[in-house]
Amino acid sequence: MVASLSSCGFRSDDDSKAPGCAALVEQAAAAADISEQIRLLDRALITCRTYSAFDVQLDQHPAMIGFDNATFIANRCLNSTNASVRDAPACVDVVPVQTAPDIPVVVASYEGETLDGRTITITESDLIPFVDGRPEVVVAIVDIAAEDGCEGTIAERDLWASQIDDPTIGDAASVFARHAANVMLIYGCDPPDETTG
Repeated sequence: MVASLSSCGFRSDDDSKAPGCAALVEQAAAAADISEQIRLLDRALITCRTYSAFDVQLDQHPAMIGFDNATFIANRCLNSTNASVRDAPACVDVVPVQTAPDIPVVVASYEGETLDGRTITITESDLIPFVDGRPEVVVAIVDIAAEDGCEGTIAERDLWASQIDDPTIGDAASVFARHAANVMLIYGCDPPDETTG
């Protein structure tokens, strides 16, 4: 162990002159340069021999590291590029800092009725974007009815009805056509007279 520490430059040839745990933390607290402070704290982490000994010394300088001791020690023990720091006896008791659990991505969905009376669920995708929890088309059809009246709503119904055989969007297109037809009823629209063109 002494040989490995000496090779890293953490000990002088005269072991009796090597600074101890408290002295190294004291030197780190007095260091003006952050990188020098970290270097000295890493040496202290190795020298202090136990987690609690290092923790006690850090408590003597509460403003030095800027956040709680446990987080600082865990970060140095787990993330240091120096193997001597990661393997320090004081790191034995370090538990990885808990991170927030992965939050599953919730995909928006919408239940709608097709032209042939089936109820299907449409999920948000690149092909069918959603706005406020509903397919963007559903919102747009209501806006079109308000702005363009029956003519615009009928055009939307016909547009979506023409796509019901499309294998990628057919069922959703049928729901959108049905929605347009329902909006037409609300607005009192009559379908175009097919006999007059």
